[in-house]
Amino acid sequence: MTSQSSYAPSGTTPVPTASALLDHLSDMVFVVDALGTLCYANAACESFLGVAVCDLLGTNALDLVHPDDRGLAIEALGETAAKGPGIREPMNVRVAVNNQGQPADGQPLRFIELVANNLLQTPSVRGIVICARDVTGRAEFAAQMAEIQRRFEFSFERAPSGCAVIAPDGRIMRVNPAMAALAGYSAEQLVGMHIVELTHPSELEEEAATAVALVDATIDHDSRERCVKHADGHVVRVRRTLWVVRGEDGEVDLFNCELVDISEHHAAQERVIQLSEVLESSPEIVFFTDADGRIEYVNARARNLLGLDEGDRPRDSLEAFLSPASVERVAPEITPEILANGVWIGELTLLTSDGEEVAVAATVQLHYNAHNEVALISAIAHDIRDLKAAQDLLEHQATHDVLTLLPNRKLFQEMGDQALARADRDGTTVAVLFLDLDRFKHVNDSYGHPIGDQLLIEVAARLRDSVRKGDVVARFGGDEFAICCEHPAGQIEMLDLAQRLTASLSTPAQLGPITTNVGVSIGIAIGAGNRVTIDTLLRDADVALYQAKERGRGRAVIFGANTPVEVG
Repeated sequence: MTSQSSYAPSGTTPVPTASALLDHLSDMVFVVDALGTLCYANAACESFLGVAVCDLLGTNALDLVHPDDRGLAIEALGETAAKGPGIREPMNVRVAVNNQGQPADGQPLRFIELVANNLLQTPSVRGIVICARDVTGRAEFAAQMAEIQRRFEFSFERAPSGCAVIAPDGRIMRVNPAMAALAGYSAEQLVGMHIVELTHPSELEEEAATAVALVDATIDHDSRERCVKHADGHVVRVRRTLWVVRGEDGEVDLFNCELVDISEHHAAQERVIQLSEVLESSPEIVFFTDADGRIEYVNARARNLLGLDEGDRPRDSLEAFLSPASVERVAPEITPEILANGVWIGELTLLTSDGEEVAVAATVQLHYNAHNEVALISAIAHDIRDLKAAQDLLEHQATHDVLTLLPNRKLFQEMGDQALARADRDGTTVAVLFLDLDRFKHVNDSYGHPIGDQLLIEVAARLRDSVRKGDVVARFGGDEFAICCEHPAGQIEMLDLAQRLTASLSTPAQLGPITTNVGVSIGIAIGAGNRVTIDTLLRDADVALYQAKERGRGRAVIFGANTPVEVG
């Protein structure tokens, strides 16, 4: 990768080099060839691996990957090289490094997320650009969430307290073994049984009143000591807690019931508090919804990012927090994969309450109950805006001149080919103007490259102001510029345009205390048809430009015309 000039006009912020920008990124950026040989690495790579960039270059990046993931990395590299230009889906690999930057057994594993962009065919890069981020924390959090899920199931199925899910009509839907043991029935016997059958006769009236208060939302839960009828007839004293789960319409979906010995009540509460603390302190964005996608919980990170207060869920479904483009992907792409595999991993864009779009890498997963019914949907997302910004910067640099911000030759040729295709379809023509500054070398030699760079920026601005609306202005390097004009109104209009360009560029440029004078020579080629390409027009315009310079500079010559037109 080559650095561009970092100079800008006096009084403005300097344009940083590509290398300087990449070296200030917190994410790793490196370039490899099709075989994985490192051709470039930014400062973040050196910091992560503990090895100087100069020692990394020429080594094989695949050697840094943990042996268990190396095969996957080799396959992904081969696919990226074979599929041609474009950005590939992110992938995670493990790296275990010692202080020499080599894989080492016994070293703590670190997880990195890779996003590859195949720029092997881009002349200024000729490599595969890989953005990498240390996601060890995210991987640990995912493992932590899996452990939480495992503990949740363990808590329900093996907790010493009895747990039951009760339908609105009082029928028992699900119980854990402790509930079955406490009541003296098997779980199969309890499912479908009415809760009244376990209620002590002396407490039936109070329990019925409690149920009414819960349904009417007079209270949202109830906890007190109760007596449970055991299957063998004896009474079990418990601390009974009831609470309601409501649907979107406010109606009762189910009752949750917990029966615990008085001595174990505090331990059960402590487990709930710990789970809440893990979620609230997580740096990841966490959503929990019911089986229908209605939000039941968002953690502190999600509330802060999306502008919500604790307990505030004005948008009651996960889709309501997605950008329109992400919502369009839900039905055709995301939902089918979740239903088929139970999980979906990919990129989404969240929408804050202020309308700001936030790119995230998300994992959406279904969680099932004992009856293989979806009981919970979790969505865990990681903010990747910085990574996206780095990718956008690399893509822009691949198609634009860093100094003037004009399209470069590659983008000009692509846009020119598209213009010719439209012209061939519409029966019109395309004109290409090839420009070379006169006396620019004198400015560079007299005042130095910083002034020369400022002058090029000024020239680019004047060119943009002088061309027709829709014309494409590009810098080809040095003091060469090109303009693509669709459906020109014949040679006269192009000569008029050349006259304007010559007049504009010949006006002295005041660059701080220095006044510079340059001129311009212009070659013009006009054509269309199946056998005309943007390369042939550029070649013909270059020939006309040579003729203009031979005839005294400061002129515009149309390719094939017998008489040159003097301008300026």
